[in-house]
Amino acid sequence: MKLLIDRVDPYGVRLGKLNFGKDKWLETPCCLLYTRAGVVPDLSPDVLRDIPLLPKAVSIPLPTIYESPGVDVMNHFASGIHKYIGLEDHLVYLPVQDSSKLHSYSYNAQKNVSLWTNSGRKKLTVEDHVRMIEAFRPDVVQCLCDSIPASDDTASAKRIKKSVDRTLQFLDETLVASEKSKVLNSTALLGVVEGAAVIEERRRSAKETVKRPLAGYVIEGLAEDVDSSVVKAVLTSVMEILPEDKPRFVSGLETPGQILLAGESGIDVFDGVYPYKVAQKGHAVVFSADDKNAANELDLNDKRFANEFRPIMEHCQCYSCINHTRAYIHHLLVTKELLAHTLLMNHNLHHYTNFFADMRKAIQCDKYHVFRKLYM
Repeated sequence: MKLLIDRVDPYGVRLGKLNFGKDKWLETPCCLLYTRAGVVPDLSPDVLRDIPLLPKAVSIPLPTIYESPGVDVMNHFASGIHKYIGLEDHLVYLPVQDSSKLHSYSYNAQKNVSLWTNSGRKKLTVEDHVRMIEAFRPDVVQCLCDSIPASDDTASAKRIKKSVDRTLQFLDETLVASEKSKVLNSTALLGVVEGAAVIEERRRSAKETVKRPLAGYVIEGLAEDVDSSVVKAVLTSVMEILPEDKPRFVSGLETPGQILLAGESGIDVFDGVYPYKVAQKGHAVVFSADDKNAANELDLNDKRFANEFRPIMEHCQCYSCINHTRAYIHHLLVTKELLAHTLLMNHNLHHYTNFFADMRKAIQCDKYHVFRKLYM
């Protein structure tokens, strides 16, 4: 995996291309296509194909594939996860945790990290993780990590230091295993920068991680509920340490202000879970360029939408907005019809990926300063 930087805007946001194979490129900054077990929730493949500008890159959280298909089935299949899910032309990224769900770091231990699957808690060691990588054969993997959210004010300084130490230990064990494995040796390994909201630990984590031979980096522990000042402080302290020629991933940052702030700090790839999380609540993504103070979500459960016979967003060209109204989707939510989430996911993905496309276009055309004023 190789990152080519085409342009850096005066605000610091990077326009580039991520190469992950012969004639396979991903334009950055971008979001990944969030999946559960390799499937985009609530959307069939034919519906998905009709949504323009979707990234050729999917994120498959480990908890969603740990039990099924699992290592044994994938070893028997012997052709890798790309062919198994029918996305051979896509980049496949395996993050450790599912960022659509809350998970407690208190269950992590010196030798393992806890995953929460459909049947409960599973302990994942580096050896287990390596076996999964060898069986699934993804393009990019997040190395095992002990993450503490930056919003958690209950974690002691000792526990945060331990999370950095454990993550580095996991990383070193993974790199040793990669020397003996052809599959790992050809997989892009991402080191993880931990440290919660403690800047000294974030910098220590970054300085130690960049000493290892890695394809890129993931900034963990940032999320929607983390104060923007904390996000900025963490990213600023870390980015000046990370190499400029390697991709930087982040999980948890989702809203326009957070995305632009992270992009200006040098982040290239976002996890893309936001459209799904919003749809699950019965909400629609409505980033407004007309009112930067407007809410980013529209709660279509609210009974006030029962008589609103207009699209989710005016001028939106997604299937849901062209063919249906707010009132109809409200009706589907009230009657608990599954079609509600299909229509919301269709709109949310369309709108969210268009936001990133508009962001890239603005950088390309030297109009990013105008674009950012619409949302910040």
